[in-house]
Amino acid sequence: MILVMFLDPKNGMAFNHRRQTRDRAVIDRLVQLFPGKCFWGAAKTEALFDGQTGVKFVTDADFLEKAGPGEIAVAEFASSEAIMAADAHIEKLILYRWDKVYPADLVFTYPLAPKGWNLSGQHVFIGTSHDEITEEVYTR
Repeated sequence: MILVMFLDPKNGMAFNHRRQTRDRAVIDRLVQLFPGKCFWGAAKTEALFDGQTGVKFVTDADFLEKAGPGEIAVAEFASSEAIMAADAHIEKLILYRWDKVYPADLVFTYPLAPKGWNLSGQHVFIGTSHDEITEEVYTR
């Protein structure tokens, strides 16, 4: 699976079971990068893809275990422990980093370098509600 996550500059992911922020430009980019691919995620994450045509989004509490090779798992609220448990199935990791720090009580602590992940690409773009969003692509 290709794991996608959204982080602030301090690796914050969510606060009080709610997403920190959202930006349509990120979802538009994902749909452009992966046309026709199956997206997986939690039920709350599916709303991010509302209005996108031709997108197949599967909601499942166990999406990290069920997303197959080449499929996209959008892990908006997944704990680092859940990601570590799914590590063997992750083919590529894409992090979208916001340009602002938000309150967070869910923080991404997955150890990238010790798990063999290397930054293989980076793309900076303007969002609809953020001046700058950085896309980081990691491979091993």
